[in-house]
Amino acid sequence: FISQFVPFRSPRFASLPKQAASVTFARNISSRILPVISPHLVVCLGRKVQRELQRLLPPALGVVETDTEALPTGWGKYNAEVTTFSKAGSTMRLLYLPHLSTWTLFTSDKCRTFLPAIIHAAAKYA
Repeated sequence: FISQFVPFRSPRFASLPKQAASVTFARNISSRILPVISPHLVVCLGRKVQRELQRLLPPALGVVETDTEALPTGWGKYNAEVTTFSKAGSTMRLLYLPHLSTWTLFTSDKCRTFLPAIIHAAAKYA
């Protein structure tokens, strides 16, 4: 399953028309879809989406945030983050990446050595 959190085209969130209405729509539809699909891994791009999902996942899935790990990307001080959520012996993770339209993590030589650790941290299941 893949989805845009805010499914309206805009080059930057700051330039998105009707931001509040767009985020409300995204929260509403996501809170209805997430319990049905019960994802093991959610990947998000950008801090705004990460913050929204960190607030939305616990009530939508009945999970508790248990850990956040920052992982270097190779882009100076910009990190990826893997947040772990738990519920009754199961684990799911939220992988935050700096937005790929700005940060070329998958094609930059300086990032290539950091990607395996990011992917491993996001994909490991307890």
